[in-house]
Amino acid sequence: FLENLRALRMSLVHSVGERFHYDANHAKCVEKFALAIFDKLKKSQGLDNHARLLLRAACILHDIGKFVCLRSHAIYSYRLIISTDIFGFSYLDKSIIALVSLYQGNIEADRDKIAPLQIDKEIRPLVAKLSAILRLADAMDRSYKQKIKSCKVKVSENELLITAKSKQDLALEEWTFADKSSYFEEVFGLMPILAKAEG
Repeated sequence: FLENLRALRMSLVHSVGERFHYDANHAKCVEKFALAIFDKLKKSQGLDNHARLLLRAACILHDIGKFVCLRSHAIYSYRLIISTDIFGFSYLDKSIIALVSLYQGNIEADRDKIAPLQIDKEIRPLVAKLSAILRLADAMDRSYKQKIKSCKVKVSENELLITAKSKQDLALEEWTFADKSSYFEEVFGLMPILAKAEG
């Protein structure tokens, strides 16, 4: 029953994405990478299945703001998610999804366009963890061409090693990944490394 309920929720989330002309292939790719990272960290970070569901929704909806504006799309993704009714998600759930979508973007550059947000102390750690994961996953498909076919995630001491299988040039993905890694390290205390494996 719970599995069917999750499937229904995700179907409705995809419907929201379709309404705002999201890139389904990119969303699916980002979701796959984000869940690979999440599943490797969930035990040590105390993350549960509900947090996983919220991350999946954020992966699908994080770019819908591009329907309104390409330049500051993270802000508009936040606003669209907050103002859209999504059956099966509480207002708190929706707030977390919206905030994760916002903070995965480069909001430093857009700070003057968004009013300071009052984020409940109880959800701050979860928002930080999920947005840090989403940042890395999104970087892994920066070209929107699904160059990475699969990945393996390994945690050892102070590192999170992601081995990405690809036959293509990953220069853009590697550069973006490195740029986004400092926030992940700040949140989790792990240095993320993206290594390419031919395949």
